[in-house]
Amino acid sequence: MSASVSNEQPIELVFGIAGPIGVNIEAISDSLTNALRAVRYQAHCIHLTKKMLNKEQYQLKTETIEESTETDFYSEVNFKIKYANALCTEFGDPATLARIAIRAIGDERAEKTKDRTKLPKEPTAYIIRQLKRPDEAVLLRRVYGKQFVLVSAYGPVEQRQKLIEERLKRTLPPATAPHEISHKALELIEKDGKEDDEFGQNLRETFHLADVFIDGMSRQEMDA
Repeated sequence: MSASVSNEQPIELVFGIAGPIGVNIEAISDSLTNALRAVRYQAHCIHLTKKMLNKEQYQLKTETIEESTETDFYSEVNFKIKYANALCTEFGDPATLARIAIRAIGDERAEKTKDRTKLPKEPTAYIIRQLKRPDEAVLLRRVYGKQFVLVSAYGPVEQRQKLIEERLKRTLPPATAPHEISHKALELIEKDGKEDDEFGQNLRETFHLADVFIDGMSRQEMDA
């Protein structure tokens, strides 16, 4: 029995990260990558925002979303939310970004198999950052089954608001009033949590679908 177990090949894994605006997604991804490396998995991160903005693959046809000339954090986040919603609307599917992730995984797999002499010795795990709609998690679970693991990260809203306000202060004009900065931070938190649009973000209904819940603010806690 021991011989048969040792001959089994480790399976490919797919991790999705879901977390509200203000949690430390970079640290979560790094922590997960290190944990996978410890069990000899090679981690490959799929940044959904970057993938969806690849206009060669996902150019909007029925609606033009002009990128804001403003470079502040508030404008940047709003543009990305609006673009993601427009993609889902155009394809008539709130799970559109999950389909983008599935395609990215397929492309990465195909690239690795072009030259079998260069195939990594370690099994691969894909980290998808990040999921904002329950339909995305449902589709990924349907496609990958038990190989898909949804990780939801939490953080106190007061702490997240403070971090968002600090980031807004660094990017908005210096003359921006404190009450305006607080208003913008709360607006982003609310929009990130749930939008009324059928194809909008709905993190509140995505969050509880997770296989595991972690602290999204403390690196020590997420590592544990």
